[in-house]
Amino acid sequence: MRSIPPRHRAAVARRIAAGLPLWAAAKGSAIAAEDVSSLMGEDSFRELIAAWTDIFGLDDEARERRLLTLASMILEDRLARDCERTARFVQRQYARRHGPREALAKGFAQLVEMEKARVERFGKPGEPPAPVPPTPAHAAVAEAEAARRLRARPDPMDAAMWRQAGSLRRQMLLPSR
Repeated sequence: MRSIPPRHRAAVARRIAAGLPLWAAAKGSAIAAEDVSSLMGEDSFRELIAAWTDIFGLDDEARERRLLTLASMILEDRLARDCERTARFVQRQYARRHGPREALAKGFAQLVEMEKARVERFGKPGEPPAPVPPTPAHAAVAEAEAARRLRARPDPMDAAMWRQAGSLRRQMLLPSR
């Protein structure tokens, strides 16, 4: 088994908790299904899946309250430990007239909604999707869509803040780590 980075582990766990079968969660994360199967033997990975399952099980209002509370806890903890990157993230959010706590919670909630939509598109859990051969027209449309989604390189400071927000969101899921 190759080493799987923490953010990929979190993505696989999130997809499994959302209801995707192991093979689909592995495929969607570009990880070998055997590697995901071996991850299932790790207690920390099963804890990660359980944490995501708890988040998915909440109604929207309860999820929002929980995510705002978690975001507050994580920000306070990181700032109390003099985390310079977190301080810059907070300053940048306030400079943009956004609340850092709300930004983290919103980003986390978007992950949940994205995974729910992925499961709906995927179909029934446990059933592999029927392969649809692409026609030349479908291929051209897919290529045009991919080109449309390409963006210019982000501002380096924005990119750093985006990475820091991701780090903070990962800590929101399992604050004890």
